[in-house]
Amino acid sequence: MSSNLKQIINNLSLQARECLDSAASLAISHTHHEIENEHLLLMLLEKQTHLVEQLCYHANGDALKLL
Repeated sequence: MSSNLKQIINNLSLQARECLDSAASLAISHTHHEIENEHLLLMLLEKQTHLVEQLCYHANGDALKLL
């Protein structure tokens, strides 16, 4: 893993790291080799609903912008 990516991950909040970790676990459980936006969005929906509401607001209600 590049040092830039490590630094970005280290700067995430605990909740954000937990969602990213859950997204990685979800991807692996489906034998996917990459964490896609959909994996992260699904974990955010399960764990951080208020954050998804904010993302939708900033995307002007366009869910496709989130993907």
